Amino acid sequence: MSKRWIWKSAIAGLCGSLAHSLLMYFKFRSGLLPTFQPYANLQMVLSIWIGRDVHPIVPWALSFINGSTFVGFFFGLSYRWLPGDNGATKGLIYGACGWVAMGLLFFSAARSGN
Repeated sequence: MSKRWIWKSAIAGLCGSLAHSLLMYFKFRSGLLPTFQPYANLQMVLSIWIGRDVHPIVPWALSFINGSTFVGFFFGLSYRWLPGDNGATKGLIYGACGWVAMGLLFFSAARSGN
């Protein structure tokens, strides 16, 4: 039973990472929000934190690994407490909460350079 739960969490995280990647690709190709560069911001913050330059693949890899492991795992843990009648609704609410948290925490830190 627990192995099945872990696989479901991993698949949910991979789906979220794929959706995020597709949205970022669409943003790039369409020219929407040209000043919104989350990976460049993450690269800058990481460079400040470790005190040296960070390769551009590192922020993308961290985002992908985070999205396909930790985020999926915590979605699986919180699934029963999330409001909604089905997985899509619960996922939408979970994603919206993550989006708000990212905007309040990470992007605030990236703008201030802390």
